Amino acid sequence: MSENIHSGHRQRMREKLLSSPSQLLEHELLEILLYYCQPRKNTNELAHLLLNEFGCLKNVINAKPNEMLKIKGISDNSVAFLKLFPELFETYHKIQNLPMKIVKTTKQLKHFIAPVMKYAHNEVLYIIYADENYNAFAYERLSKGNAVRVDMGMDEILLAVQRKSPKYVAFAHNHPLGDCIPSTEDVVSTIKIKYMLKFLGIELYDHIVFGGGKYCSMKTVVDNEFSRLMQYIAEHDKQVNRKMEFICYNLDE
Repeated sequence: MSENIHSGHRQRMREKLLSSPSQLLEHELLEILLYYCQPRKNTNELAHLLLNEFGCLKNVINAKPNEMLKIKGISDNSVAFLKLFPELFETYHKIQNLPMKIVKTTKQLKHFIAPVMKYAHNEVLYIIYADENYNAFAYERLSKGNAVRVDMGMDEILLAVQRKSPKYVAFAHNHPLGDCIPSTEDVVSTIKIKYMLKFLGIELYDHIVFGGGKYCSMKTVVDNEFSRLMQYIAEHDKQVNRKMEFICYNLDE
């Protein structure tokens, strides 16, 4: 009987969330959140305990994990679930306040991605996706490293790009403890990525680095080195074509 009552209450709360979310009180919002990490407990009571201790929903979500664990009925899983929301809210806020616009030039690209980069305390790598008119329609953080380097994994990048199917892509990463001058590794990795994307019919048209209150574009250097690479490959192809000799064997030998 009690389980049926409990189940019916949860269903009514979900219906209220879907039909009239603005009418939900703080303790009801918190109660519903806790459904998804405490499926068999009375989360209404737990929500009230948390709000009585911390004062409001914002304070609950921002509370330190060790302080949250002092509340009766709170588990490690519940704490981890609730601590997900500050990161979620911050990401949502950044997306909402980042207008999708033309990113054809380095300056346009800088204006587009700088609001996101300023939140990064560690070294991070972002990829920006644009259509055939250079309209940025999405961006995402591909990796997060320490303050020294970012792991520009080729597999990760190719998979991400294929999911979005852009015409153009650009990259941006930061040097939190240094200036904005790209390292040799930055340049070499970018050339490799540009080469691989070429086979997908996608152009990597810029890669900018933030650091020391400034930013720097790799575009000119990467494009020049990429042209040399393609020229070398073309010359090498000619050499191979002149030297290729094959031997054919009879099937019955």
